[in-house]
Amino acid sequence: MRLIGWGAIWGAGLFLVPYLAVSALGVLVNPAGAGYLLFSLPVVVVTGVPAGATAGALGGALAAAVAPLARRGATAVPALAGSAAAYFAALTPAVVVGVLLLAPAYARLELAALSPVVTLGATGLATWGLAQERRRAARAAVPVPLPPGW
Repeated sequence: MRLIGWGAIWGAGLFLVPYLAVSALGVLVNPAGAGYLLFSLPVVVVTGVPAGATAGALGGALAAAVAPLARRGATAVPALAGSAAAYFAALTPAVVVGVLLLAPAYARLELAALSPVVTLGATGLATWGLAQERRRAARAAVPVPLPPGW
């Protein structure tokens, strides 16, 4: 569940933060653009943030499905590398198919070609989450000694 929540937060942020960064640069160049930023921000929040949160939650659900692979193995690096490869191999075709089905016709091929770059970034975020889950599972496996008298 934790990976799904993190995915939703990252997905929403990935829609909102670039918009705010580009708009802030535009305001620096042309201060009259502040009005555009203020009036378009609600539209971006209403349309982009739920879509980003949904996409992030789906990516987090995929990471949660791959998480048992990351917990296996004695050493972290091979287990995380294998789970990252499995996540990338499962996510990339899904994103490419989604882009081919949902993107406008004039941009389908370009966006489909860039999809592996986006999924590589998502794989990096998922690997970070999987490493956190592996550490959490390792800490939970170590028994906590009770103080004397319990």
